[in-house]
Amino acid sequence: MPESRGAGAFAGEATGRFVMSNRMHAITRLLCVIRCSKCVDNALTDNDREHDGVRVPIDTPGAQVMTLVVKIAGLRDLGRRGLLDDLTLAARSPGGVVLVHAGRDASTTADLVVVDRAKLESYARDAAAVNQRLAEALLARGVRAMGISGHDAGLVQVRRRETGRARVDGHFRPVAAPWTGTPVRADAIVLRRMLASGITPVIAPLGAGEHGEMLTVDPDQLGACLASSLGAKDYVILSNVPGLLEDVADETSVVPRVDPMRLDAVEPFARGRMLRKLHAAREAVDFGVSRVVIGDARRARPVRDALAGIGTVIEVAARRPQVMSVH
Repeated sequence: MPESRGAGAFAGEATGRFVMSNRMHAITRLLCVIRCSKCVDNALTDNDREHDGVRVPIDTPGAQVMTLVVKIAGLRDLGRRGLLDDLTLAARSPGGVVLVHAGRDASTTADLVVVDRAKLESYARDAAAVNQRLAEALLARGVRAMGISGHDAGLVQVRRRETGRARVDGHFRPVAAPWTGTPVRADAIVLRRMLASGITPVIAPLGAGEHGEMLTVDPDQLGACLASSLGAKDYVILSNVPGLLEDVADETSVVPRVDPMRLDAVEPFARGRMLRKLHAAREAVDFGVSRVVIGDARRARPVRDALAGIGTVIEVAARRPQVMSVH
C-alpha cells in the first residue's frame, strides 16, 4: 500500500538523508585510513586466504598482540555502563577491539529476514543509526570509534543465500531471503590499519555480495568471520543471559564449558538465537579462533568476566583466563 506523503514522511526522509550523510563521512574517513596508514604494511601479508569461496584458517606467526572481537546486541546495551567501561579498556589495550552489533534493537532483529530491497534499505538506515549512537557513546569516553558496515569498501565479502529462517506462527521456518548472505571473508588489512591508527571499528551486520550488492548477514556469524580473518584468539558474544542454559527458566543452569567437537550434544539446550550463537562459535573455532565465550552483557564487568571464563566457554584447548590491561 503506498505511503502517505504527510509531514511524517518528509521527516523520515530528512532523517534518512542525515544518516546517509553521516555514513558517507564514515566511508570517507575509512578510505583515508586505507590510503594513509602505512605503519603496519610490513606486517600485512597474505594471511587472509579464501578457497572456493569459503574462509580457511589463517596463520599469524610472530604476532605480539591480539585483537579482541566483541559482539553486542545494540542500542539496549548503551545504558550498560559496565559494558561501555570494558569496551573502553579493550580499545586502549595493545591489540584493540573490533565491535559488532545486531543492527537493530534485539527484539526486532531476531526475526528479521530481508525479502525485498525496500526492507534492506530500511535495515541499513537503522543499522547506520545504531552505529552513530554506539560511536557517540564511545567517543564520549575518549575512544576514537568509527561506525561502518561490512559493505563499506567491500570490507566483508558475502555469499548470497536464497533462503533463511524466520519465525512464522511461533516457529522458525525456511523463507525466501534474497537479500541475505553468509560472510566468507573480511579484509583484515583494512581493519588492522584502522586499529593501528587508533580507530575502533564499530561494524554493522551488512556485507558485499559477489557483484558488490549490499546484503544482510547474521551478526554472530559476522563476528566469527571477523575474528577468524584477524587471527583473534578470543571472540566474545554478549547476550542478555548468562550463557547457554540447560533450563531457560533457570539462569543458574549455565553450561560452563563445551568442547567444540561436542557442540551437537548441547544444541538441544539452545533456543532461538542461542542456537545461532553456537553455530557461529563452531565456525569461529573451525577457522582458527581458540576460544569463544558466550557471556552476560548485564554483568558489571561483562567483557572482563567473559575473558575470565564466566559464561559458556567454547575452546579448542585449555587456556588460562585472559586479563585485559591498559598500557
